Amino acid sequence: MRHYLLGWGQPCVDRKVASGNLAIDHLATNQFFRAGIQAGDTIWVVCCSATSQLDLVGRMVVGSVMGPEGAARRLDASCVATHEIFALPEPGFIDSVEPIDITSLAWELLFDGKCKKLPKKFTSRHLTTVRRLTHPGGDLLWEVWDMSRRQKKTPHTARRMA
Repeated sequence: MRHYLLGWGQPCVDRKVASGNLAIDHLATNQFFRAGIQAGDTIWVVCCSATSQLDLVGRMVVGSVMGPEGAARRLDASCVATHEIFALPEPGFIDSVEPIDITSLAWELLFDGKCKKLPKKFTSRHLTTVRRLTHPGGDLLWEVWDMSRRQKKTPHTARRMA
């Protein structure tokens, strides 16, 4: 299983929260094909606020990746109009939006490829590309997510586990 980081804009997170529908029932970006995302991969959704706070917003274990025709059969038509590639969760797996402050861990996230880390003064512009995390980066996010779910407190501030 591979781990990827996908940045959402703050307005997207705000709309999701305001709607009351916190389920992450699909993710869409035309970058999924280039990134090589496939069934079994985990996509970690993050958001960078105007103050450069980095929140881990949610995750999805990918069940299938498809084009707009397949997505139109499974999603609301308004979701399908603007993207070419969709990731849908594994059957029975739908997680929800639950922001966790991971700013203190941002520089521990390591990526495969040319850009290995987020810069010290990162902004939302640094999260516009789907990035593949190294195994330690994916493990770190899993550790934080699992710990926050066990504590069942929100909002959370992540700390490096000993």
